[in-house]
Amino acid sequence: MAVTGTKQMNASTDVRLSSARPDELIGDTEQRRIELQLRQIGTDFAHAARVSALGELVTSIAHEVRQPLSVIVTDADTASRWLGRTDPNLAKVQQLVSRIKENALRANRVIQRIKDMAVRSDPVRQAIDINDIVKEAVLFIKAETEAHSISLRLQLAEELPSITGDRVQLQQVAVNLLINSIQAITQTATEDREIVVDTSQAEGETVSLTIRDTGGGIPAAALERVFEGFFSTKPDGMGMGLAICRSIITDHGGMIRAANCEPHGALFRVLLPASAPAEA
Repeated sequence: MAVTGTKQMNASTDVRLSSARPDELIGDTEQRRIELQLRQIGTDFAHAARVSALGELVTSIAHEVRQPLSVIVTDADTASRWLGRTDPNLAKVQQLVSRIKENALRANRVIQRIKDMAVRSDPVRQAIDINDIVKEAVLFIKAETEAHSISLRLQLAEELPSITGDRVQLQQVAVNLLINSIQAITQTATEDREIVVDTSQAEGETVSLTIRDTGGGIPAAALERVFEGFFSTKPDGMGMGLAICRSIITDHGGMIRAANCEPHGALFRVLLPASAPAEA
């Protein structure tokens, strides 16, 4: 009888284990540890993608740093010549010194943005103006659009409610989407080369960011899969850029959509919840 009872007990235990959910089997502490590890992996992967994107934009970044430095050198030479005169024009020198300081600060801001994108750091949530995110992202890709004769048009609504999020992660989303648009246009034989970036207040307490290009668009069969990991319509693409964008936006309580435009091109729309009054 004892043996029979043991078999019945083991059978009962097997049934309970087989029907239990994974979180019931591993326990709360272990589940939290696994969730923390998965979040860490996601953060590390997003950081690796940011560094990869910076590598693609090295020419544009170099241009943004070189421009204010060139102004500084030119103004310093001019100020030196003014001071070398028998009767130096100190008012003119003062103007030049002010411009030197202004451009030094500009170069420092560009370098700081590059550092923020390149350095691995934990997300920091704060109230953000979506228009600032757009303007900062444009700095990274402006030289690329100029090199490929692409018109970049900003249609930024005024007095939008702020959103709550991590500035670097949201910049990463905007930069990724802009890179996608640039690549789509350069791979298409079209004279209509334009990217339009639009911000607005959408339905309810939602802020919208839309990036539209005149590239070749997204194949109809791929529209439902563009945000999947490791799926790409490009021969040499890894298929992680848009997947990371979706992960970041979802983590911010928002959503991202893709669609084709008429007569050609693609559109990506990001919707993010506005900050609560106390957060803003």
